[in-house]
Amino acid sequence: MARAALREPDLPVAVLVGPEQEVRLLADHRDDLVGERGHIQKRLRWHLHDLECGLELPPGCWTATCGSSASKRRCTACRPAHAAA
Repeated sequence: MARAALREPDLPVAVLVGPEQEVRLLADHRDDLVGERGHIQKRLRWHLHDLECGLELPPGCWTATCGSSASKRRCTACRPAHAAA
């Protein structure tokens, strides 16, 4: 695509105007908020984990980090309980 753009300097520029631009901005903002929420949830779970490693968590709540090298380094006491879940 880059080569075609260089060969054809008269190609129209894609621009969103009106409601399309507003929808795009809202969708981008929503994506940012969803990502931020996920980061906050992960940080909260680690804070809870650090406060009490024996805390009983519902199945599947650590699925994003379970088994990762970071979670194995943080605490080994929760792995046996997690393996049973």
